[in-house]
Amino acid sequence: MLGSIEDTGFSSEDIRLESRPASWMPVAIGSALSVLVLALLASAVFIKVDRVVTVPGRLKTLRSTQDVASTEQGVVSKVLVKENQLVRAGQPLVVLDPETLTAESASLVDRQGSLQANAIAELQRLEAAIGEANARLAGAQEQLTITNEQLARLRPLAQEGGYGQLNVLDTEKKRVELESSIRSTRAEITKLQAESAQKEALLAGELASNRSSLVATRNRLRQTVLKAPLDGTVLDLQAKPGLVARGTEPLLKLVPSDNLRAEVDLPDADLAFVRPGQRAEVEFSAYPRDRYGWLPAEVVSIGTDALPPAENSPVQTPRFPAKLQLSRQYLEADGQRYSLQAGMALTAHLKLDKVSILELLFSRFTGGARALRTIR
Repeated sequence: MLGSIEDTGFSSEDIRLESRPASWMPVAIGSALSVLVLALLASAVFIKVDRVVTVPGRLKTLRSTQDVASTEQGVVSKVLVKENQLVRAGQPLVVLDPETLTAESASLVDRQGSLQANAIAELQRLEAAIGEANARLAGAQEQLTITNEQLARLRPLAQEGGYGQLNVLDTEKKRVELESSIRSTRAEITKLQAESAQKEALLAGELASNRSSLVATRNRLRQTVLKAPLDGTVLDLQAKPGLVARGTEPLLKLVPSDNLRAEVDLPDADLAFVRPGQRAEVEFSAYPRDRYGWLPAEVVSIGTDALPPAENSPVQTPRFPAKLQLSRQYLEADGQRYSLQAGMALTAHLKLDKVSILELLFSRFTGGARALRTIR
């Protein structure tokens, strides 16, 4: 038979504590940690991140900066743009004083009306003279017909003695005069017609010349408003009110907006992973990323010829030039646009592909292991 409690050396209180159930807290913590580890492993397997190559570069232009000058000499009356302003093709930039050309255009309009009125009056005068001569010719021809009929009747009578020879001679003289008048009138009509054609050609030439001058003056008048030939950014603005513009001196320069692209140098270690069509994020040293953001870009070409290492570069390995097409030619922040300029330093983050976090960690681990194996 078992001994009593007192014989064992334990009190009744000790025995009650030992018989209590175990606490659930360690089990819960262990379960939570297990779930957390499984969740982290699952995330590392299924969550994809971009593998990125970061390279420096600069903005380059495809075309050179374009000078904007006036083809007309004149005085600048208005300047409608500011330095570094982004403008669109066809947008007015500078206005020259149009007063002289406006007066010249008005004078040519008045002269055109005067020439037209003079031409009409002169041609009407000649037409009237030709009409009058034609009427005289018709009358003389009619009189000649009558005179010839009279002579046809009188000659037989004169031969028979029934009519005087002098009367026949007078009628013959009248016939000769009528024939001479007809020849003269016909010559006059020919001369008037030639004069009319000559006058018409001369007046038409004067009208055409004046019209051409009017068109040219109106074109020159339109050119007093200088417009942007393309989308671009205003640089080196020389125009100001009162300046005398000459065709040989540019009033401003335009850097084409569709002309900027990013050019970067790829280390040969990254060359195998970069291909045309890959996306990139481009940020600019002049515009901090946290304030102005970045621009999406796309790799458009990769050079096949290696360039020597850049001077003072810590990595003395060959590099390959790559060109990136920017999604737009400006940065936008807080509702404002900030223009880009050729030569700006940039950093391009080239997105190679998407890999899981586990793959990324494993590649770093294997890379470290290979580095350790090379240590002698």
